[in-house]
Order: sequence, then C-alpha cells, then structure tokens
Amino acid sequence: MTKSETNLDCPKCLRGEKMKKKNILIIIFIFIVVFSIIVIKPISNLDEIWNYNTARAISEGLVPYKDVSMITTPLLPMITAIFLKLITNEVIISRILAACIWTGILFTIYKILKELIKEENICLILTTIIGFLFRDIYCIDYNVTVLLFALIILYQELKNIDNVQKYNKKYDFMIGILAGLAICTKQSIGGTLSVIVVLYKALFIENKEQLKQYVKIATTRIIGIAIPTIIIFLYL
Repeated sequence: MTKSETNLDCPKCLRGEKMKKKNILIIIFIFIVVFSIIVIKPISNLDEIWNYNTARAISEGLVPYKDVSMITTPLLPMITAIFLKLITNEVIISRILAACIWTGILFTIYKILKELIKEENICLILTTIIGFLFRDIYCIDYNVTVLLFALIILYQELKNIDNVQKYNKKYDFMIGILAGLAICTKQSIGGTLSVIVVLYKALFIENKEQLKQYVKIATTRIIGIAIPTIIIFLYL
C-alpha cells in the first residue's frame, strides 16, 4: 500500500471508529432507559409471569410439551432458562433479557430509519418517540423476540437492496438462520416471516439468469431456516 493510499484510508478508519463508538453509546443509553422502566414495574404482567415460569421449569430439567404446557415453540424460554441456571433463578434475569431484546429492537429501528431517512437527528427523535409509545409493553415476550429477528432481516435486506438479485451464500444463509430462529420462537409468525423471506425476491425476476440466481437464494435460505428448526425438534 502506498503512502497516498494510507492517507486516504485514515479518514475512513477514523469515521468508522467514531461511528462504532457512537453506536455503542446509543446502545448503552437505550438499555439503561429501557431497563430503568422495566425494573420498577410490579410483577403483574401475565405474559412476563408465564414466560418466566416456563423458563424456570425448563431450567429445572422439565421438557417443553412433555412436562410443560406450551402453545408456542420454545426457543425464548430455553434461552432464558440457560441464564436462570447459570446466574440465578429470579425474575430480574428475565427482565435483563427483556431489556436486551428491546434495546436490540429500538437500535435496529434506528438503523433502519438511517437507511431510509439518512438524517441522524430525525432518526434519533423518531426512535425515541417509538420507544416512548412502547414503554407500557416492555417485558420479555416471544412476539417481541420474533419482531427483533424480523427487524434485523429487514435492516440487512435494506442495506443490500442494490444487490437484491445477487446470490451471496453466507448472507442468504444468515437470513435463513434468522427466519428459522423466528419459527423456533413462535411458529405462526415465524412461519409467515420465513415464507416471505424465501418468496419475496421472486417479484424481482425479469429474465432467466435472475431466475437461476433466485433458485440459489431460495435454496440457501430454506437450508438456513431448516437448521435451527430441525435442531429444536430433535431436542424435543
């Protein structure tokens, strides 16, 4: 690399580092605000109680469906159960996880808005408004966990909108994995999300070459969807 190339790269590196630090600060700020709202709530939300009790039962060795009555797929309580087992079997652990999930949701919304609007201050204001509107439903829940997976997929697809018909094995596999995790969290919404993730790119097919690319994309995404789904059912 020549000296001139190094000089050109340095401003990019500095901007990248500055953006990374800013994103970390935004994430920390969102988490503190969300957790401060969640932690003072009385334990009265039925969804929170149900999710915690299911996770507690799994952490004690009970098997979903066999020993624990459930109507959704069990990824979220299984993940919560791991933390209950490793740290302490208290509601505060599920509330910390809830704060993490909601932090992920609000930060991803902020990143999506930046892709669409570009103006950072407006994006921060809109994210704050959305966070304020959601404040009464901050708790751990399978629906919001699926929402997080859906928003991450949406953000990634928006970032790659210029390559909508290009096949990228790692990228399409990752999208499939995220959709599969959504199925493992709640089968109905996750299944709908997975169908959309696989089929929507067919709308952009204009010629035979794009059809070939789409078949590769769809196949890779289906494989990605299948892996976490199969693992969950093998466990069960």
